Amino acid sequence: MRTSKRWTAWILAVLLISCIAVPAGMAAPAETGPVVITLDPGHGGPDSGAVANGRKESDLNLTICQYIKQYLEEYENVEVYMTRTTREEGPELEERIKIGVSHHSDAVVSFHLDAGGGTGSLALVTNGLYDPYGKKDSDYALADSILNSLKVNAGIPTRGRQITNTTDYYWPNGKPADHFKNNYYGILNGVTSMIIENCFLDSADYSRYLNTDEKLRIIARADAAGIADYYGLKRYDYKHHWSRPYVETALERGWVAGYDEYHFRPDNVLTRGQCAAIFAKFSPDYTEDEELTATFPDIKGTEYYAKPVAWAQKNGILSGYPNGNFGPDDGVTREQMALIIQKYLAYRGKETNVSEAGWEKMKSFSDASEISAWAQEGVAFCLEQGILAGMSSEVFSPGTKTTRGQFCVMLTQLEEKIA
Repeated sequence: MRTSKRWTAWILAVLLISCIAVPAGMAAPAETGPVVITLDPGHGGPDSGAVANGRKESDLNLTICQYIKQYLEEYENVEVYMTRTTREEGPELEERIKIGVSHHSDAVVSFHLDAGGGTGSLALVTNGLYDPYGKKDSDYALADSILNSLKVNAGIPTRGRQITNTTDYYWPNGKPADHFKNNYYGILNGVTSMIIENCFLDSADYSRYLNTDEKLRIIARADAAGIADYYGLKRYDYKHHWSRPYVETALERGWVAGYDEYHFRPDNVLTRGQCAAIFAKFSPDYTEDEELTATFPDIKGTEYYAKPVAWAQKNGILSGYPNGNFGPDDGVTREQMALIIQKYLAYRGKETNVSEAGWEKMKSFSDASEISAWAQEGVAFCLEQGILAGMSSEVFSPGTKTTRGQFCVMLTQLEEKIA
């Protein structure tokens, strides 16, 4: 027995020491495995919760939690579960916590809507009078992070944290327990838990924050962001983007780079400077020639794209404007991109002639007359080769700017043409 106690004391000491290094208000980064969150849509089944404005709290809680799950799953290294997924389900409060515990959750967060004619968000947290697992601080910090996100990202004022005691039952140490059973069972089971009242169902909050699907999504995004901020979750901005497989291929091949580890910005316009730099990385024979200098007055020689622009100019892949400038920060239009691709393939020794079928395909677009004369051959070539398509079956949109995600698709197709 004494040996067991000594081991227990030693383990607790190690845990306490490890907690010292974690800044207040932020969770310790997971040593192994993902962050696991269980979302609890309050009420459900025969328990509708508050009813106002023709809506049931239980239904709105479910919809908001479904959106929170969706948004949280856009982040990396996170698993998200729910205590109920239908309107018909209504688990007992202890069972909700046990569902979270069964998934080895870092937190079980119960989402509700308040009633009584007020306004703003509120976190109902443990009273801290019994805290054998050291969960009080994480309860408070996670609650604060969610409330702050609701204020910043959804415009919902915060009413802060609230503690509610009861003497109807007591903690094992004999002190008054938490009135709210979610928190009570959370503490007993050693899992971070709380209730978040997003806003009021029966006040002006309804029309401000709840009466459309988009408003429910805004609340859910804010709730998800608060959880993500607390746990330090990161999100690849292309994870759910249509161009993801092409972006990942381009990143893996080293053709492109992101702005940082998690931000590629696939919808950002591709600039002419970026275009030159990416084509240089895409080309196996590219070298940094110290003697090579661009002749454009707006390329100074110190920018990351200076040498690639000089290389592209020398090899006839990119040219400047009639005024002599290159315009490195200008977006690459679709018709410019078509000509650049044709010239690049010619540089790589590929056949770039256009058949009658290519010309006819270009002429079939209702805006064919808007394609500049200097770009028409390039557009017809790319259409014939399937490297570019119209923005729709009827419109080519030559002046629309190329995005970084779209360019990754083109690079993948070019690799196939060159292979």
